[in-house]
Amino acid sequence: MEINRIKYFRTVFEVGSIRRASEILNITPGGLSKSIQVLEDELDEPLFTAQGRNIVPSEFGKSFTPLC
Repeated sequence: MEINRIKYFRTVFEVGSIRRASEILNITPGGLSKSIQVLEDELDEPLFTAQGRNIVPSEFGKSFTPLC
């Protein structure tokens, strides 16, 4: 597990948007999305769920946040 992936997760969690987080982190939205997906695969749990065109933290994502 890379520390950057946790940083990326935290930023997406705080701003609530992959696009906005990618602007803050200065990486592409696709690269950020892929990093989140890799972290989810490593944890074997979803961190976010889709809600319409937005993403919201999953229950696991909410519980994972204090650990970051």
